Amino acid sequence: MLSLVATSVYSSLSDWRNGHRKVSEFNADLLEDVYNSHEMFLNDIREASITKYHRLMADLYKKCSSGVTGPTIVTNNARVLLNLDGMEE
Repeated sequence: MLSLVATSVYSSLSDWRNGHRKVSEFNADLLEDVYNSHEMFLNDIREASITKYHRLMADLYKKCSSGVTGPTIVTNNARVLLNLDGMEE
């Protein structure tokens, strides 16, 4: 489910890629590679450490369910920013 949400956010942000909103429909066929990359990213985290994966999912759930928002960083190498080695078990 998280991969679908991330893909939806990607699609919405893409509507603004030229600095002005150009509304587009969510097209699953066009966004399949984006979805699959999110799935692979999350699977890599889970395979690296199931405990840290669980921590990440729990923290995301808490953030989303509390209504607290923070800054968003968009990058092509999100795993580097995540710092799994420094994450609590």
